[in-house]
Amino acid sequence: MRIILSILFLSLMGCNANKKNTLVVPKNIPNESIFIGEGGGFTGAFSGFEVFRSGKVIKWERNEKNQMDSIKGSNKDYFITEEYFLRLDQLGFSQMEFIDPGNYYYTLELRNSDSTHSITWGGNNSKPPQVVITFYNDLKKFCLAPSKK
Repeated sequence: MRIILSILFLSLMGCNANKKNTLVVPKNIPNESIFIGEGGGFTGAFSGFEVFRSGKVIKWERNEKNQMDSIKGSNKDYFITEEYFLRLDQLGFSQMEFIDPGNYYYTLELRNSDSTHSITWGGNNSKPPQVVITFYNDLKKFCLAPSKK
């Protein structure tokens, strides 16, 4: 009886070994992106990231002549990037109005095929809501973190 139970147990383990716990990524992902950037100041250089809904992340840098110095791409987890899009929607970002650039400024944009909505801050007059600054900083940390393979 013990031998039969052992064989049955091992057979069931073998069946489960062939199944992978994978999440299915949708095939028709909208072509939307979240763009963050910062720069200006004495050098006029500007750098940032563009995060696509698909998980693709592009790091870019522009020099003082507004020419691209470098572009680097990586891929992040689709489900994590999707959370940033949902979070931006929950903040009501597309209804926010804020433009107060300074010498050194920050920008946050939501881009899709039809439109771009952005806010810019860095001036001395006022700051956007703290939730926007927190979102910007969180997304920047996510982009800077090494991609998992």
